[in-house]
Amino acid sequence: MAENGYISKGGRLAARLSRPESRVIMVVGGADTGKTAFVGELSGLLSDGAIVGVLDLDMGQSHIGPPTTIAWGKVEGGFKGWDAIKAEDIYFTGALSPPGNLLPAIVGAKKVLDLAMPKCEKLVIDTTGLIAGPLGRVFKHYKIELLDPDIIIGLERASELEHILGPLKFDKRTVIRLKTHKSVSYKTPAARAGYREEAFRRYFLDARQIEVGLDRVGVRHTRADEGGSLTGRIVSLRSGDRDLALGFAVKRPMKEKNLVIRTPLERGEKFTTVLIGEAAVPQGILDA
Repeated sequence: MAENGYISKGGRLAARLSRPESRVIMVVGGADTGKTAFVGELSGLLSDGAIVGVLDLDMGQSHIGPPTTIAWGKVEGGFKGWDAIKAEDIYFTGALSPPGNLLPAIVGAKKVLDLAMPKCEKLVIDTTGLIAGPLGRVFKHYKIELLDPDIIIGLERASELEHILGPLKFDKRTVIRLKTHKSVSYKTPAARAGYREEAFRRYFLDARQIEVGLDRVGVRHTRADEGGSLTGRIVSLRSGDRDLALGFAVKRPMKEKNLVIRTPLERGEKFTTVLIGEAAVPQGILDA
């Protein structure tokens, strides 16, 4: 039996999810319902006989790719932990949560799914914890419509997914609802912030400083609001519509159309666009 009590290797749920027609499996649930642990165990089980892709849509608590991104990676021959999964493709949303950033979240989910599908036999999708109210309902319904999963698995403590999954009961998709295991604990806001800071720290560990002439590249913003200081703001260095690497603005020299950025972008890689996000790195990383 799996640690969370949901899946046994020879059980009916495992058999259902292993069928060839169950190619895209989306896991939904609120914050702290065990989605990520379930996705890890499920991808490990399915990778026994298939190349499994995991699509991580949680830009605030990313396990594949740095925070602010949507990313996917492969699991082959068992789940060996999130650190063992290499990000194959990332999409920069510029934000740490969907509210106010629904367009980048939806567009990024679809673009990364399209990149992943030809390279894996099954795809397991881990979603954000945004489920509450009309915003959570509409966001999840349009995401389901766009990504078109074959199976939706809902993890819930009570019936908090009824407004999302209830309307789908006559839909073409299979919907499976599971109760969150009692061993799943809540994370405090401080713990979530600490996780993000450590993830950013690892990502920027070997970053170098570059100076970008803003008159020699395209400049875009992830939000309509383009005001405020750029210092500390997270950016993406893009080639066409592909995110090569993230960076953060260190300073903007006075009276110059230049931007100084720290980034792990490999030397020699050429980018055509600087995409400026809403989110900023934690102060501790900016000061390091």
